[in-house]
Amino acid sequence: MYKKEGKNRGIFSGKATVWRAYNVRRTVAIGVWSLVIFLFYALVVYVATMSIIGTAAGYDFYDESLPIPLWLAIGALIPVLATTWPVQRWIRRQVTFLMAWEEADDASSLVTQLTPIETAQTAEQLMLTLVQQLAAMLDAPYVAIETAYASLAATSGERSDSPLRVLPLQHGGETIGQLLIAPREVAGMPVEFNDRLLADVARQVSLTLWAAQLSTDLQASRLRIVTAREEARRQLLRDLHDGLGAGLASITLQADTALDLLPDDPQTAVQILESLIEQSGQTTRELRRIIDDLRPAVLDDVGLHGALHELLNIRTTTEFELIVPATLPALPAAVEIALYRIAQEATTNIIKHAGAKQAILTLELSDQAAILTIEDDGPGLLAERSSGVGLHSMRERAEELGGTLVIQSNQPRGCRVTAEIPL
Repeated sequence: MYKKEGKNRGIFSGKATVWRAYNVRRTVAIGVWSLVIFLFYALVVYVATMSIIGTAAGYDFYDESLPIPLWLAIGALIPVLATTWPVQRWIRRQVTFLMAWEEADDASSLVTQLTPIETAQTAEQLMLTLVQQLAAMLDAPYVAIETAYASLAATSGERSDSPLRVLPLQHGGETIGQLLIAPREVAGMPVEFNDRLLADVARQVSLTLWAAQLSTDLQASRLRIVTAREEARRQLLRDLHDGLGAGLASITLQADTALDLLPDDPQTAVQILESLIEQSGQTTRELRRIIDDLRPAVLDDVGLHGALHELLNIRTTTEFELIVPATLPALPAAVEIALYRIAQEATTNIIKHAGAKQAILTLELSDQAAILTIEDDGPGLLAERSSGVGLHSMRERAEELGGTLVIQSNQPRGCRVTAEIPL
């Protein structure tokens, strides 16, 4: 979580300066109005107390020749002095709340003008600058954004024991985080924010957080793509060097040996050439395997429809049924490969582990997604197989394309695998 404090720069800085100046003027105004009202109160109480005490003591206020006794003047001051502290606090609180309510329109007008922070270079810096500028603009001692994205959580100020206002941050009806704001203090008194002001703040922060999450997801997606590409290149290099390369090198050496032995020992040369025929066949099969790992050749030969038919057209104790549309539209290459590989891994698991008598593979297409379902009537998904390499591979293939893979028990028995890949 970012807690580093820095200079407040960006689109909020000008507004924050104006807002701080407004806070100074507001504090002075609260003090002046509180003093005026208290002096009026003190005057009223002083005169009323003097009138009551003087009348009770028989003093004639209408006789201008009689001076006001000292004891009467001091006695009238006692109620004023006794109530000074609680009364002035009550007056200041009422004036503070009155002015805080009136300032809501000014604060809301500032919040609704928020625009993206141009100085932020990354999503993390964006959220950090956002909370810093919000704290300055709202004059809040503590502002924090909490979200499931740990890198986007940001804090400004030190959290105290005072209760916080917790605002849900939502976008598209989904909660994406929450905004925590400590109440500000005006003239030494804690003042709650206006609800309309907080709603405006939460709306603007929600949009910014959603944009930052999209940026973070995009960066993570790019990293996964680059990582997968480099892993594929590394695997291809290993296969070419250790498998195909070594086989071709061996064939070349043995062919040279056979050529040298041919004049003097033709029988041995023939034996070497016969072994070369078998070895070249193995090398050819290895080459086909490498090509098939890159993209199954059957997809290019007969398409996805025919490839699924061939996949299930094998001799096994499990009876497979394929349900697919009569004609399939042209699908993106990545979607075709993912569907085929998921179906291939699922059928392999059924044959090796499920012990099922019957299995059904269903492919459904819509304008938004392709849904592949494989279900069997075996004993169900065992706990020790729920996180195997094959299941993990299927889930990765679906998630790489922004899809999902759900594995659940089938009713009344068996297992169901559902892969949904957006088109």
